[in-house]
Amino acid sequence: MNSSANLLTKPQLKHLENIFHHGAANASDAMGKWLTVPTLISTEAIKLIPIDEAPEILGTSDEAVCFCSMEMTGVFTGILALVFDDECGLSITDMLFNYSKGTSKEWGEVERSAALETTNIIGCAYLNSLSIHLRYSEDQLIELIPSPPSFQRDYSESILQSVFMEQALETDYVLFAKSRFEIFEESVNWTLLFIPDAPSFARLHELLSELDG
Repeated sequence: MNSSANLLTKPQLKHLENIFHHGAANASDAMGKWLTVPTLISTEAIKLIPIDEAPEILGTSDEAVCFCSMEMTGVFTGILALVFDDECGLSITDMLFNYSKGTSKEWGEVERSAALETTNIIGCAYLNSLSIHLRYSEDQLIELIPSPPSFQRDYSESILQSVFMEQALETDYVLFAKSRFEIFEESVNWTLLFIPDAPSFARLHELLSELDG
């Protein structure tokens, strides 16, 4: 098994952090327009960690979470996911339909559709920004193509263990970017995760080396 620990240097991770800040800002603008409320998405962490620690990046809890994920294809492959607990996820429907807070109480078709469309809008804005700021040159953008999002509800460790299972066959380390959310200037329990798969490490290293050069 090849280790990915040396694929990205500290300067390269710092460069990535700046790029993901742009992605979060773009996604923040898109979310604010979609929900028509004051919102903020900010990059909380970009880390390269051992694969056995990866299922715990959202912490450990005995409460299920909702995991709306989009598969990425193109130059970089992997997963972009919006994660939230039931209360925070259901609040999306309340905001979109101007319901009183706490009106939506279970995951019906409307509630799932609202969560998935929100993921689609935030995710596409995020990836569009990354494609611009990770460009090879002024006229050659990086292609990042998201799939339609899917909805899962389970314990975060179980979901992430499944996400990272395939990577564990190819690498000792994984890279992820984690973003946090604020609505009406209050922190909410939503998390945006950008998780490139193992083959993307080499491509990221090559691209960042060219940008540094």
